[in-house]
Amino acid sequence: MRKKDTYLKHSVENKLRIWFADLAFCTLLLLVLSPMSFAQKDNAGGNPALGEQITQSIERALTSYQAEMEDLQINFQKLESFQREIIDQLKAYDVQSTIHIQLLLIRSPRQRDLENALRDNRLAIQNLNDQIETLRKNWEMESFSVQDSMDRIEQTRKQVDDIQRSWFSDAQKQQIESVNQKLNRVFQERKEIEHRYLIVYGDLLNQIQEVLEKKEADKEKLTRRIKEQRERILFQKQDLYRFMSGGKIKEELRLFQDRIAAVFKPATWKGIAWQIEMGGALPVAPSPIRIDGDHRHAIPVKGIAKKNRDAT
Repeated sequence: MRKKDTYLKHSVENKLRIWFADLAFCTLLLLVLSPMSFAQKDNAGGNPALGEQITQSIERALTSYQAEMEDLQINFQKLESFQREIIDQLKAYDVQSTIHIQLLLIRSPRQRDLENALRDNRLAIQNLNDQIETLRKNWEMESFSVQDSMDRIEQTRKQVDDIQRSWFSDAQKQQIESVNQKLNRVFQERKEIEHRYLIVYGDLLNQIQEVLEKKEADKEKLTRRIKEQRERILFQKQDLYRFMSGGKIKEELRLFQDRIAAVFKPATWKGIAWQIEMGGALPVAPSPIRIDGDHRHAIPVKGIAKKNRDAT
């Protein structure tokens, strides 16, 4: 993107330089052509030296504008390459938006993925805004250039009438008109190519603005989803805290602790041994026990029940 920004910046600078050159030429032509030609009113034979001076001035301006036209055509080719790069970038942003939408469709996406998507989206929005600002400046400058070329065309047409009304000789008039018409054609060509610049800038602005609106909508969706997910995580933590601090978890932990403690009690293992002697199955976990009167061993509850059935 730094390369693109540099191109756009240089484009603005070139337009400013050309505009000031046009302004200087326009001022010079107005000072040289019309007033000095009409100043020959008292000389019916014309002034060959003055006519030659005006012709040379227009020819120098013609050479300058022809060189400018070559630069405009070269820069337009660069602009077309720049346009293709921008379009490729906009396509990449469309793919990025599709990925972000798919991420939003996941029921419980990772928080990090959402935050990374929002960060990438913000960078894209900033980049698009910068491009729009620079392209809009170029478009405005190019619009001014087109209007300037139209003014130049009208000015050269009026100069033809001024030359006809001047007191130059017919040969001088013909020479000045010939160079002036060439200058008029250069201005026509310049207006056409500058109009093509306007079309490219306008198309890019419309496309970038459309993608920017999508990215802004994605930004709102991602921001809202991140906020909702953060709130949900906070509520889950609060529920876990209430569960851990409540009586139920304490009761579960106490029962688990009792079972673990029973493993290390001799009475538990004596009861298991007695149950095996009586032909009972070995329990998966130690069962609660009770002491049977004067009996020296701890008798499991299940063992007592079996003993009573056998007695009956």
